[in-house]
Amino acid sequence: MQRVKRIYKRYLRTIILAVAATATFVWSAIDMFGVDPDEMWQFFKLSAMGLLFIVAVAAVLATVMKLLRR
Repeated sequence: MQRVKRIYKRYLRTIILAVAATATFVWSAIDMFGVDPDEMWQFFKLSAMGLLFIVAVAAVLATVMKLLRR
């Protein structure tokens, strides 16, 4: 049980650090390099849509592969 908590803490720490680093990069792009915040939102939306597309394709392919194994 102790090992599971340690692993969970490590993963949680990694996720928190990744989100903090992403927020820092977005802030620096807007503040230091003068990127328009609307442009950053458009990039975020486009990235999220691309990620959802990849997840959807992977889910369809996994389902097809599972059905073909039977």
